[in-house]
Parts: sequence; structure tokens; C-alpha cells
Amino acid sequence: MFHQFRLQQIVHGGRVTLKDKSELRRRLTELDGTLDRYLAGDYGIDADKKSTFQKWKASHQPFHWFVHFYGIMLGGGFDVIIGNPPYLEQSKLKGMYGVRGLRTASCRDIYAWVVERAFGLRAGTARLGLIVPVSIASSGSFTAARDIVSAGTSKLWLSHFANRPGQLFAGAQNRLTILLSDSGGDHGEHVYSTRYHRWFGREGERDSLLSVMRYTQFGEPTRSFHRLYSKVGAPEAASILMRTLVKRSIGEQTVKQSNYLIYWVRVPGYFCQFFIDPPKARPEKGGPARLRGELNDICTSGEVNQRILHALLNSSTYYQFFAAYTDGRHINPSDVVDFPLDLDRFEPTVSKNLVLLSRRLEAGMRKHLSQSRKSGLLIDSVDSRAVKPILDEIDEVLAKHYGFTDEELDFIINYDIKYRVGAEDDSDEE
Repeated sequence: MFHQFRLQQIVHGGRVTLKDKSELRRRLTELDGTLDRYLAGDYGIDADKKSTFQKWKASHQPFHWFVHFYGIMLGGGFDVIIGNPPYLEQSKLKGMYGVRGLRTASCRDIYAWVVERAFGLRAGTARLGLIVPVSIASSGSFTAARDIVSAGTSKLWLSHFANRPGQLFAGAQNRLTILLSDSGGDHGEHVYSTRYHRWFGREGERDSLLSVMRYTQFGEPTRSFHRLYSKVGAPEAASILMRTLVKRSIGEQTVKQSNYLIYWVRVPGYFCQFFIDPPKARPEKGGPARLRGELNDICTSGEVNQRILHALLNSSTYYQFFAAYTDGRHINPSDVVDFPLDLDRFEPTVSKNLVLLSRRLEAGMRKHLSQSRKSGLLIDSVDSRAVKPILDEIDEVLAKHYGFTDEELDFIINYDIKYRVGAEDDSDEE
């Protein structure tokens, strides 16, 4: 019937009778009803029980793309899909609705469901553009969504945007990725990525943000670290990340319990701050101090390893890794223990220098320790801008260990320098 309808349009110059339109609409409505009954059966609903069936239809509002976009879906799908899916954690749905049969059903945010559905509705050579949270690139819980994107893409462009100090959309505190997919062309996945962009909104940088974006192909393997998409944007960044990839990780070289701990606060600012002595929170009105909130730790096997890791994790080398592979806002335990590192590969001179720099860094951080007030507490806080010269020395030592070029070392030392050194720390306290 549909083909006859299209033929009528062509043969008669687009003149189709009202009877033709009515007949096509009737048949599609009949198909819609048939599909409703089949779908109801998948939910355990007996379609022959009219009141139960109607109640299910009212609550689930079934929508069949094959009916409502019959011609498009019959032709293979949409040629272009663009969208800005809702960002909502599944936990906030509170049982209002869910999905069945989706590979992304376990993803924490429902935008992943829309990503999967969009790829399912596209034609074989379609182009697709979506604005989604940065977790599409950097969260382990969204691996299923990345697998779908990778499988359905020949060329993929990813641009990444922080929300501090400026926001991509005014008033929207979201860290975002703009995903552009081309499913035509050569087989095989080619991924191009920008860096994790920051900007000062008040200085007009947002207006020129898109014009200065730079994409870089990460190379093979594209998803070499935990199957994440790295936020690079420069050949130096891609090269640095590839040089740091070794088979061992920090977590393989820690112990369950010891006196040699390293602490960090889960929510950093423009510096990843790690401590030998844990930061405290003290009641303003007096009373015993306690460990400040959202504090994590790892145990090392001895002072030398503790000092080496303390220096490395505070470094700009680690910060660049953090910006490339995480959500840019939280240092989760996995972001630390999964960092690729083999302590046995450190030469004695490198280890000795890192131990000495760790002690200098600890003294410098203690010197620039202050307290901020929040919820009746005085919370320890360190301004790492004051110790940036020591961090640079640490990166110089690490550059010798990893074999970074002068250009790569310069890239690391100056990574996000304008925002790290020139901006006030706006990190959330506990």
C-alpha cells in the first residue's frame, strides 16, 4: 500500500486522492494496534482484557517508529539525527518507567538509552550529532554506550567541555561532550578528540571557543585505557598518554594496611592534591578535629614508595592523565589505583629525586595551608599555586623516566596553566 501511495504521488504529480490517504492511514493505524498488542504481551498483559490493555496503553504510551515514520524506516532509517537528550540518573526516576532489551539499560543516566536508540534509528550512512554528558567518554559505567557508538561509527569526533570556570550553556552546571558520528566511509573506527576545554566566560572566551577547537586522532588502540575515549586535542597529549601506558598499575603495588598512607579529597580544584598528613575539619566553636569529608586513601608498602607516589600523583603529568580520562571533577579510587605505573622501572636516581621533591612539596603545602569555613567547620585547604615550581621539578624528573620530549614536557608543565594558576580555586568543599 505504501509503495502504491508513493507511486500515485509520482505518476500523478503529487495529486493523491483523499481516499488514498485515508486507506493508508487506516492500514497504518491497524498495524499500530497490532504492534501494541504484541508489545503488551512482552509485558505480560493480556490484550484481550480490554480494561487491563487500555490501562497499560495509557501508562506506557507505546510508540512504534516503524509505523509513525514508515517510509523513513522502510528505507533504512534517518540520514541525519541531532539531539540533546535528557540528563537524568536512573535512580531519580523512582520507578516511573524503565526500558527493556537495551544494552545500555544498566547505564546510570538515561541519556545512554537515547544514544542507543538514536544509533538504532539511523540509516547505514547516516550522520549523528548529540550533546551529552562527558561520562560518555570517561565513565566506566558507560562502556555499553561507547561500544554502541564505536560499532556504529566509521569516523567519530568528540569535543569536551568543563563547567568551570565557565559553562558551555549559561546556568547549566554540566560537563559536556559533543558527539559527531559518521557511519559512512571506510570500515574501522577513526576517533578524533579535543582536549578538555576550560574558559573564562567573563572574558568572552566562550564566543570563540568553537573556532579554536583542535581535534587530534588518538591512534591505535583508540580505547587503550579501560575502553575509555581519551580527551586529548594535541599530538603531544596523545603521545604522553601512550608513553605512560604500562601493564602494571598503582593498585597492584599497594598493600591492604600499613603506616604509609596517601590521602586525597575526592573533589579537587585545578590541582590534584594528595597528602601524607590527611587534611582535617575542626568545629569553629571548639572540639576535636576529624578527617575532612570525602577523603580517600591508599596504603603503600614503605616510605620510599609512599614518597614516589605522593610526588607523582601531585604532578602535572598525573593531572593531564586525570583531565584526559576522568570526568574532570572527581578523583575516584579507581582513578588512582588504575593509573598505569611500574615502580620497579624507576631508576635509583629518579626515585631518590622524587623522594626529596615529595618532602619539599609536603613542606610547601603545609606552609600554604589555610582554613575555609563551611557548615560550622574550619576545613583544611591548600593553595597549590604556590607550590607549582616544585611540581614543575617533579615533572622534569618524571619526563626523564618516561622519555618525554622537550615539547611534551613543556606541554605538561603548561597544561591548563591559565586556569590552574590564574584562577581562584572554586572546588566544592565537604
